[in-house]
Parts: sequence; C-alpha cells; structure tokens
Amino acid sequence: MKMVCYWGAQILGCTLGALFYQSIQNSNDTTNNSAGCTLPCGSAGADCKLSGLNVFGFEFCATFLLVFTVFGSAVDPKTGAGNFAPIAIGFSLFVAALSIGPFTGAGLNPARTLGPAFAAGSECFDSDGFGNTLAYVYVLAQLIGGGFAGFVYHIFFLNRPDDGQAKASSAFQFMAVETKAVKARLDQKNSA
Repeated sequence: MKMVCYWGAQILGCTLGALFYQSIQNSNDTTNNSAGCTLPCGSAGADCKLSGLNVFGFEFCATFLLVFTVFGSAVDPKTGAGNFAPIAIGFSLFVAALSIGPFTGAGLNPARTLGPAFAAGSECFDSDGFGNTLAYVYVLAQLIGGGFAGFVYHIFFLNRPDDGQAKASSAFQFMAVETKAVKARLDQKNSA
C-alpha cells in the first residue's frame, strides 16, 4: 500500500510540476507543448534511429545504476556511506543523465516519464507528432531496471554476514547534527 502511495505522489507531483512549467513558458509559443516529454533522440521524430530495444537498453542500464547506487549507499545498513550517500546518488544520477540524455532524454523514473506526458496530453504519446515516442518502453525499462537492481543488491549484498561494526548509514543523519556532536566532543576534550 505504501508503494502505491509513493507512486501516486511521485506521478502527481511530476504532473503538477510539468503543468507549472508549461504555464510559465512563453504563451505565444504554441509549438512546444511537449516540453519535458521524455522522447527518443530529443524529439527528432522520424529522423531518430533508436529502436524500442535501444531505448529499453539505455533506460534499463541507467536506472539499474541509479537504484543500485541508492541501495549501496543509503539503504544498506552495512555500508559506511553515511552522509556521503546523497553525493553518491547525485553523481550516479549525473553520470546516467550525461551518458544517455542525448539518446533517450534520461527519464530514469516512471514518474519523470509519465508526469510530463500526462501534462502535455497527446504530444508525448502521439506517434504522428514525434514518430514513435515509445513511452511504454521507457516505463517498462525503468520499472524492470529498478526492480532488478533491488533484487540483485538484496540477493548478493544485503544478505552478507555482518562484520560486527556499526556503520554510519545505519544511523543516517545530516551533517549539521553530526557536526554539533563532533564540536561538543572536541569542546569536552579541550576543557579536560
């Protein structure tokens, strides 16, 4: 039930964000209602030479990388990522978007793909406007890639034996909280 609520919240938030983006665009420009759509080759239309299998492969691999990084840095209590988890996730997202962005638009999240599509209407789904937009391929690749990353991480890494040491990520805190604790320990050490 929680998963369905998260999905709904993400898709609703992305759709509202796309609607807001469309509302602040130049109102005289009616040719760009599809801004934000995740399209093969950046909406090159019939000139795009990517097949559905190409789009699936790009999106699957990039989503796998992103979700695997999330598991390895923020979910797994046995890693020592701690406060570096957001940095690792951010770099993973950056590398994925940089590497596949020119080809697929780097959706990497079904909500990112569906939100602008729902906001734009038929422009993101219309096969006559941009060639085959392959929206269903994006969503399938992202769901399967993310699920497979979670499955692989769970089977091969979350079930490993504990080394007996408490790691920072099991008590994940923001740096400001840890900085206060370190300062208090240093003050106590200096006063002694």
